[in-house]
Amino acid sequence: MTAEELKDLLKKIDELEKVFIKCRALFPSMHESCIGKTRIQTAVHYRQKLGQNVFIDFGRKIKQADRDDFSRIGHYLNENVLFRLASILEYHRICFGSIDIDHETDGWEAVDLIRRIRNVIGHTLGEYDSNKPKHRIIIDRINSISGENHDPDKIIAFPLSIDTVVDKTFDGCIKYIKAKYDTKP
Repeated sequence: MTAEELKDLLKKIDELEKVFIKCRALFPSMHESCIGKTRIQTAVHYRQKLGQNVFIDFGRKIKQADRDDFSRIGHYLNENVLFRLASILEYHRICFGSIDIDHETDGWEAVDLIRRIRNVIGHTLGEYDSNKPKHRIIIDRINSISGENHDPDKIIAFPLSIDTVVDKTFDGCIKYIKAKYDTKP
């Protein structure tokens, strides 16, 4: 990979992450305490990354159904950004197909996770099934990256929270790319 191709790849990843943060700022996870309020402020995580406050005014009291909808939308956005990240890496020939992931390079688990998530989401409805070995491997990767300990037999969806999975997956992929392809001293 040339220095220019590396720069282009890292720019595409950065742009994807910025768009994702803006999307999630508009569709944040809602704590239970939001029910009954008419206006919410987006999470500190997004405010710090965006450098601005985002308020969402519902014009009526927030219901449990609103909270459930935001949770579904948020999970969809988290899946989608990892799928798109995988597509960028595939386009730039970092992994996929006959290209092996270098397990000796820092960040390899993040690259492996997005490759696996892309295959599951791209070829199924993306619903978690503890009886499928491929799904259990994804949970192992998520646990490894996040430092959490999700029991594959007790969860009902892929746990893709932003601060423990999505952000760390972006960071891991960038670390892997730089370790493999950045030739600057």
